[in-house]
Amino acid sequence: MQRCKNLLIYARNCNFEAMFSTRIKEYIKANDLIGDNDKVIVGLSGGADSVALLSVLREIGYDCVAAHCNFHLRGDESNRDERHCTELCVHLDIPLVVRHFDVSGHRAKTGESVEMACRTLRYEWWNHLIANGEGSLLAVGHHREDNIETFFINLFRGCGLAGLKGMLPRNGVIIRPLLDASRDDIESYLCERQLDFVTDSTNLEDDFRRNKIRLNILPLLNREFPGASDSISRTIDNLRGNFSLYEEHIANLQAKYIDPSGIINVKSLVETSPHPATALYEIASPLGLNSSRTTDIVKSVKNGSAGGKWFDSFLLDRGRLYHPTPARNASVALTTEIISVAEFYRLRDSRALDRNTLYLDADTIDNSFLTIRPWHAGDRIAPFGMKGTRLVSDILSDAKLSLSEKEHVRIIEYQGRILWIAGIRASRHFPVTATTTNVLTVKITEK
Repeated sequence: MQRCKNLLIYARNCNFEAMFSTRIKEYIKANDLIGDNDKVIVGLSGGADSVALLSVLREIGYDCVAAHCNFHLRGDESNRDERHCTELCVHLDIPLVVRHFDVSGHRAKTGESVEMACRTLRYEWWNHLIANGEGSLLAVGHHREDNIETFFINLFRGCGLAGLKGMLPRNGVIIRPLLDASRDDIESYLCERQLDFVTDSTNLEDDFRRNKIRLNILPLLNREFPGASDSISRTIDNLRGNFSLYEEHIANLQAKYIDPSGIINVKSLVETSPHPATALYEIASPLGLNSSRTTDIVKSVKNGSAGGKWFDSFLLDRGRLYHPTPARNASVALTTEIISVAEFYRLRDSRALDRNTLYLDADTIDNSFLTIRPWHAGDRIAPFGMKGTRLVSDILSDAKLSLSEKEHVRIIEYQGRILWIAGIRASRHFPVTATTTNVLTVKITEK
């Protein structure tokens, strides 16, 4: 009660630029968070932030529905939170939907921490509500201090601008209308409106990383450096602006160094970029490239390594970086057709034979014995127009295929004999000759 009295004095004596609801309305407009036809799902825990968020959005005039998650992790306290949310929504005349979760059951399946499991379940449900048309946006009650805590968490992990910029006012359908408001602003608003809120007892424990920052580090900084939170918040805003410019630059790099098939020309990047490792990480991290591997990749290119080398799930070959799909497990099949020898010669004479089609003497082969498989080390073929045999691997090297491209190569066999390195080289078995009357065409198709 005394804290509420102090906050009321703070609210009345502080030189605010405008009333709280007006400030939030202006923030929403400035960041284009809510449109005229949007219905907002408000994540309501019963805590100060979410209560203030629901109330101020209702006060401004937005169409809202509250969504409360009961994780049943704190016994009676969890049920108390649900009761409070129910009473609040009746008081504010706002619809409320409630979902009960089995966190232990979810963790048994996923191995996630309690915090991560709750986050996963929460957002899955919220996204389900949006998908079912319960609302078009999801509003969460993150405020200025939450953003500062996120800044420090990312700072301690070691990160770039993407982490230091903190949370965004909008991320897809998720909006944060209170991100510019302080915790004191929020509690002052609640006191003025005489709105109660509940306190999660785990927020008062410092055994979680975020709570350590909230309860120990930030109070110390503000004692030793008065106004530190304001200064850090301004820094985050500046970094967010810097990140917007950085994103534009990265988009240009992606267009310059990534071809339409998704292959990254690292050699060109190393030759032209003053910071190739940083640039490579930024353009390839959306594909899952780890920052610790970019330096190794750049070093390998600078050293002139030509052969293929794997970096986790990425393949570097001849200065080009691939993120291969599991081609060897791709589901493919053979398609055969009989054409007349006259049609074959017409295609040949008009230079219209398809390099991705194998042409065989149909009268000398039973197509039911044809099989398809990936190539293997040690495979040998008797090439058409040559004597003896050659290793398939040598033929692939002569064709200057990268390791990634080699993964896609298929072999067509007939009773143990290789007839075709698909699209690359045919054998001299069962060729079309002067005595051929019908031609068997063989193609590979995806199932």
